[in-house]
Amino acid sequence: MLYLFAANEYALVEKAIRKTVDNLLEDRNPFNYSRYDLRQVPFKEIIEDAQTMGMMDSTRVLVLDHATMLTTSNEKSINKEIDDKVLDELANIHEDVHLIFIARSSQVNTRSKLYKYIENNGKINIEKDIDKNDWQRFVYAYFDRYNIQIERDAVTELLARVTNLGSFLQEAEKLAIYGEKVTVELVEELVTPLLEENSFALVNAFIAGDKAKTLKIYQDFRIQNQEPVAFIAQVGNQFRVYAQIYIYHELGNTNEEIATKLGIHPYRVKLAMDQRRRTSLDQVFDILVALATLDYKIKSGQIDRFYGFELFLLNY
Repeated sequence: MLYLFAANEYALVEKAIRKTVDNLLEDRNPFNYSRYDLRQVPFKEIIEDAQTMGMMDSTRVLVLDHATMLTTSNEKSINKEIDDKVLDELANIHEDVHLIFIARSSQVNTRSKLYKYIENNGKINIEKDIDKNDWQRFVYAYFDRYNIQIERDAVTELLARVTNLGSFLQEAEKLAIYGEKVTVELVEELVTPLLEENSFALVNAFIAGDKAKTLKIYQDFRIQNQEPVAFIAQVGNQFRVYAQIYIYHELGNTNEEIATKLGIHPYRVKLAMDQRRRTSLDQVFDILVALATLDYKIKSGQIDRFYGFELFLLNY
């Protein structure tokens, strides 16, 4: 039996894959279960393995990850082109041997011979991405499943701190352990933002004039032993994103259109637009100039890197 699971976010199909394997095998062992990376192992070798029946187990499962030959992806792989003779060998695989293809993209090449063969002789599961407008609903649904209430501000803060579905599920599971209600304070305490998310949160607090929160984020950054020059660069990048958002908005683009053009989460666009009344495009440009000047002074030894950045946050 052949299976194809495809999704941009592996977390969307991970449970379905695990359930499929568990239904096929009572217990996994090296004789009945194998996992291959199709970017590195020739497909011909995998087919030869599939045609070899195990001595102890009649049922075998071969999980074939990174099946880029089934997608429109340009990711480097030694199996991008598969010989027709190799594909013909699929028909010689015993019915108790199951091949599970994993394509880490929802952009499947439905015209490929391998796809058509799986379509005619197996099962296909293609998961589309969570729509940008459905993320908030998805978060509420996740916690509602466990009878846990989550505050609106906590949803916004959580979405600002996770980069993809996998990181969301990991952090959400952690939050779900701590009681019947998820607050923004709990998110801030338990979900450690990455450098980019930290800089984004700092920029929001900075523009909002919340010096207490700005300094708290800065102190968190100090505790993580991050290099100030790298953080200054990230903060500068966030202000450049603000500038781009404001410019696109003035050109008449909607929040969703801006998010698509910049390749960022729509909540980031919304938060930036919420700050629009507090700052202008000219002020953002002034801040970028000030950051560039600070960066130069730090690198030229004119000012201490920690002191200089903290002075900027307090006095600009």
